[in-house]
This record gives sequence, structure tokens and C-alpha cells, in this order.
Amino acid sequence: MTDTSEISIQERSSQEKAVFIGENLAFEVYGKFGTRDPRRIAGILGIKIEMKDKGSIGELEVFSSYNHRSKVITIYRDLLMTFSKKVGIDNPLDFLLAHEIFHHLLYKNEVRQRSGILNEISAHSFAIKLQGSNVIKQGNKDP
Repeated sequence: MTDTSEISIQERSSQEKAVFIGENLAFEVYGKFGTRDPRRIAGILGIKIEMKDKGSIGELEVFSSYNHRSKVITIYRDLLMTFSKKVGIDNPLDFLLAHEIFHHLLYKNEVRQRSGILNEISAHSFAIKLQGSNVIKQGNKDP
């Protein structure tokens, strides 16, 4: 029989590690490129950005994606405001670009974690840290 308190401690430590990975990489990127602007960073890294209108697949909402083969970040503009309201982000475009840049860097450096959700936690932490403390809407009560 497994002790559930041990599982939650292990999960929390994995989540904390994922946050650390994202934040640490944001500091490295800022230090290397001297900018927090994800559009400039994408340009430096040779990543193309494209905007598309349809981000829904049935009931699934896809806000952005990264294709490592073509080095293209796709942002689905019809869902930008939905994302902003759901997550409480002031600048959803820059946040999503930074999030996808993290996936590019992870793929490029082959520093993937075992869990997809942990990669998403790292990508969100990277985007938040890269953009600084003003990324989250002030007084947002309904993320």
C-alpha cells in the first residue's frame, strides 16, 4: 500500500523542479540575449511566427503550438482573448510566444522531462519569469 503523503511530496518536488527549470532558463536567455521581448528572441533563434485564425479542434482549444521541424510558432489569434481571460495574462501574445520559445529550447537542448505536464509547468514558469512580474493581471479574481 502506498502512502499518499509520500506521493504528494514527490509530485510537489517534481513541480518545484519544473518551475525551477523554467525560471532558470528564462534567466539564461535574458542574460544571453539581453532582452525579454519574445519576438526579438524568436528572431535571434531563427524561429518564424505565424498567426492563424482557427485554434479549436472540436471542443479542444489550442492557443499556440511549436513545430520543431520547421521552427515555426503558430499563435491562434481567435483564442488570444479567451486565453487572457482564462489565465489572467495582460499580454497573451507575448506570453504564448515565450511559452513556445521554451519548447524550442527544450527540444533543441534535449532537456525534456518525463511528464508532458511538467514541461508545460516549466514553459509557463519560463514565460512568466522572462516577462517579469507584470505579466499577471492586477486584481484578477477569475483566472
